[in-house]
Amino acid sequence: MPHMKTAAGEAMPKVPPTDAELIGAFRNLEHEICCLNYMADILADLLDDQLVPMETRGNEALMIMLTKHQLETLSFAWNDVTFRAKRVHDAFYAAGEGETIR
Repeated sequence: MPHMKTAAGEAMPKVPPTDAELIGAFRNLEHEICCLNYMADILADLLDDQLVPMETRGNEALMIMLTKHQLETLSFAWNDVTFRAKRVHDAFYAAGEGETIR
């Protein structure tokens, strides 16, 4: 690579990641992807088990009864899946740029 002079405080030009670096970065996402998949399965099971209509009202509206604990558990799982999905999304695109986020 030719020697390039930069002014003080000027950033060096960004070098795209090599194929090997990209492969390594994407492989490093395996744990996060697997955790997201497991949490999504847990959330799906919770929704299937707990969102059971107690009765149907006019216009096909459903009434569902949840305990405070059930609502808190569903809320936790839903927010956790959302958080994990955003983190995997951001890490995926950062890896494509040769960056790592934690």
